[in-house]
Amino acid sequence: MSKPVNVSKKQIPKGWENLRVGLERISNENDPLLREIILQEEATRFKKPVNDYRQLFESYKKNKAEFLPAYPQHRWSVMEWWLWFFNEVTPIKRNELLKNSFLTLIEKGVLITGAFAFVKWVMEAPQRKRQEQYQAWQIIHLAKGEEVSGARKQALEDLNRQKVSFAGLSCERAVLQEINLEKANLYRANLKNANLKGANLSDAILWNSHLSNADLTRANLKGANLMGANLNDANLNDANLSGANLNGAILWNALLWNTNFNGAILWNARLTNAQLFVADLSGADLSDADLSDADLSGADLSHANLSHANLSRANLSHANLSRANLSHANLSHANLSCASFLEVEQVKAAKSWKEALYNEDFRQLLGLPPEPELELEPELEPETASINYHQMVQQEIERVRKLP
Repeated sequence: MSKPVNVSKKQIPKGWENLRVGLERISNENDPLLREIILQEEATRFKKPVNDYRQLFESYKKNKAEFLPAYPQHRWSVMEWWLWFFNEVTPIKRNELLKNSFLTLIEKGVLITGAFAFVKWVMEAPQRKRQEQYQAWQIIHLAKGEEVSGARKQALEDLNRQKVSFAGLSCERAVLQEINLEKANLYRANLKNANLKGANLSDAILWNSHLSNADLTRANLKGANLMGANLNDANLNDANLSGANLNGAILWNALLWNTNFNGAILWNARLTNAQLFVADLSGADLSDADLSDADLSGADLSHANLSHANLSRANLSHANLSRANLSHANLSHANLSCASFLEVEQVKAAKSWKEALYNEDFRQLLGLPPEPELELEPELEPETASINYHQMVQQEIERVRKLP
C-alpha cells in the first residue's frame, strides 16, 4: 500500500498565481479566435509547449467549479466578504454555495421549528387536558335530564381514564348500559333509576351513593366500596359483588338472584325482604345484618359470618350453611327446612332457634317436639304437598343456576 505524498511549498511551481491568472484570462474570453491567440501568448510567456499549455487549460476549465479562493484576510469585514463572494468565487461555485446554504438553513429551520413545536406541545399539555375535561363536563351537564346519551357515556369514560372524580355526579334515570367506570370515584353520586346493565364498576368508590331502583343486572362491582349506599329496590341479579364492601348498605326489596357476594362485607347491611335466591354468600361477613323476611332459598352461605344477624322470617330452605356462624343470630320463624350441612351446635348458638321451621328429622336432633299438623287443602295430601313444594324449589334453583 503506497504512502500518501506530502507536497511542500518548495514543490509548488513558481509563479503559479500568475499561471492561474493567465488561465483565468483565457477562460474569460468568449471569442474562440482570441482565446486561441491568448493561449499561445500565455504558453510562450511561461515557456511551455502550446499543446501542454492547452491540456493544462482544459484541466483548469474542468476543475474550475471546485475551486474556492482563499477567504478574506479580515474575517469580520462585510465588504471584504462581499467582494470575495462576487468577484473571486466562480459563478458555478457561488451557485453551489448558495444552494447548500439554503438547504442547510431549511434543514436547521425544520429542526428548530420541530423542536419549538414539541416544547410548546409539552408546555400546553395541562391546558389542553383542562380544555378536554371542560368539554366533557359540558356534554355531561347538557345531557342532564335525558335518559339516552351516547356522548355522555363516552365523556364519562374519557374523564374516568383521566382519573377525574365524579363525586356528587347526578345521572338519574340515565342509560349507561355496559359503561366502563372501573375505579371511578362516585362518592354520593345520584344514579337513581339508572340503567347500568353490564356496567364495569369494579373497585369503584360508591360510598353513600344513591342507586335505588337502578338496574345493575350482570354489573361488575367486584371490590367496589358501597358503604352506606342506597340500593333499595335495585336489580342486582347475576351481578358480581365479590369482595365488595357493603357495610351499612341499604338493600330493602333488592333483587339479588344468583348474585355473587363471595367474601363481601355486609356488616350491618339492611336486606329486609331482599331476594337472594341461589345467591353466593360464601365467606361473606353478614354480622349484624338485617335479613328479616329475606329469601335466601338455595343460597350458598358456607363459611359466612351471620353472628347477630336478624334472620327472622327469612327463607333459608335448601341453603348451604356449611360452617356458617349463626351465633346470636335471630332465627325467629326462619325457614330452615331442607337446609344443607346444618349442625345442631350451629343452630343452638343462635337466638330464638326453637321458633324456626325445620325438617322433622332435624327437629328430633334438636330435641324439639313435632310440628303441629297444618290444615291443607282437601285435594292435596300432606306428603304430596311437601313433595310438590320441594320439587318446585329445586327445579327453580337448577334453572337459575343454568342462566348465562
